[in-house]
Amino acid sequence: MKELEERSTRVYRQKQMFSKQELEERENVCIRDEPAFCSAACPLKLDGRAFAKAIKEGDFSGARAQLERIAPFPLILAHGCEAPCEGACRLSEKGEGVSIGALERACMAHGEKKAGRGLLKFKKKKTAAVFGADLFSLVLLGELAIKAYPVTFFCAEENALAVIQKCAPYLGAAEARAESERLFGMDINIEYGSELTRAFFEERRGGFDLICASREFALSLSPNDEPNEVTLYSQKLGLVAPLANTEGVLRSFYDARRAGVSLDRLAQNMDPATAR
Repeated sequence: MKELEERSTRVYRQKQMFSKQELEERENVCIRDEPAFCSAACPLKLDGRAFAKAIKEGDFSGARAQLERIAPFPLILAHGCEAPCEGACRLSEKGEGVSIGALERACMAHGEKKAGRGLLKFKKKKTAAVFGADLFSLVLLGELAIKAYPVTFFCAEENALAVIQKCAPYLGAAEARAESERLFGMDINIEYGSELTRAFFEERRGGFDLICASREFALSLSPNDEPNEVTLYSQKLGLVAPLANTEGVLRSFYDARRAGVSLDRLAQNMDPATAR
């Protein structure tokens, strides 16, 4: 009992060293065991401090590698991200915060692309199909390729550059070409010039285990159907698709990642809402 009384006394005296305002200020400071405010604000969980540190040290290639780890199309993200991290940056309370968006564009412009093809990945047994091109379906296509699913992309566009220009019209010519080369280099099957009709969908969907669709194509199949807001899975259509009013760049990347998790669950014959 004596030990407990002494411990309580120490805690009490320590608290008296700071005013209430000082304690609140200390609690708001980034600490080792918690993510920085900028990282917490990023749905893709880019480590803002590590990213900015790499740029500060002149390691543009290292910073680029961090961006490429969280985004299958990093140029699209760097040039279109709404950057909620900038408003959350603590430095913005004292003036101008860190412009993470500008740093992202800088590392993509000056950093070297990672060499090599990475670790050998064995193709999964479940096959996937993506119908229609929008930013959500494009990023999801990249996520599925990274996960090593055999995937086929059905789009009305005539080539990879046309796909990128439709999904990310804000990109400059050089950036659009670079991302089209990235798409072209992915280990996926692309059927350009596809006639995206219900009849085409019904004819081709049977050959795949996992089905994904752009917002426009999903609406053409069922105008009044909305996917589940958590899993983005439509039980009625048997596919994943984006929700209404979620067209932002960062939201599209985040939703594509969520949809990828749902597809993993479906591939394992699990409920896509499990542990979500």
